[in-house]
This record gives sequence, C-alpha cells and structure tokens, in this order.
Amino acid sequence: ISDPMARFAKVNEANKIDGVIDLHYQTVASCSEVLDKVLPEYQNGSSASGVWVVTGTGHHRGGHQAEGVLFAACQAYLDARGYDYAIGKTRGGGDRRQGGSGALFVYC
Repeated sequence: ISDPMARFAKVNEANKIDGVIDLHYQTVASCSEVLDKVLPEYQNGSSASGVWVVTGTGHHRGGHQAEGVLFAACQAYLDARGYDYAIGKTRGGGDRRQGGSGALFVYC
C-alpha cells in the first residue's frame, strides 16, 4: 500500500487498541506524515494520559526497517515538536501490543 495513511489504517484495523498508534510498515519518510495527522487526535482528549507510538524493534534487517531507524525517527520527530515522552518496555508477560521494546509513550 503506497499511501502512508491507507497503510496505517490497514495495520491498525487488525490490532485496534485504544491509545496505540502502530507505525509498523511505515518508512522514516512516512512516519512524520502519519504522526502529523494522528497524534493531534490524542491531544484533543481522546486518551486519559497519553498514547503509545509503536515502531517495532528494528529486527527486520534488509526489510522495511533496519537497526531501529523508525524508532529513532519518531524520537527525533517528538523532540523537534516538543512532545514529552518516555521510552516504553513491557516487563514479564505484559501485553506486547501496548508498548514493549520499540515503543514510545507520548504524554498528552
């Protein structure tokens, strides 16, 4: 799917969890476009304290993502726009779809 928002919708329809923005299958170039459109929805009170931005761990070497470049790109995006966030990591048996290694929790 070439359109970043259509790709985002397809990925997120299968694993829809309130408070989670799943950026799997996005590129460094497209993650900014998606975050520009989706993140403001959470700032307008749709989430109690914030939202998880899931980027993945970067283990798809040679594929759509390598060495966590999407994670780094999202950090740079959030830093440049003054967002307050924390690096997420689930501990023992937590729901891997909510945070986990390769995720950022953005405070709203």
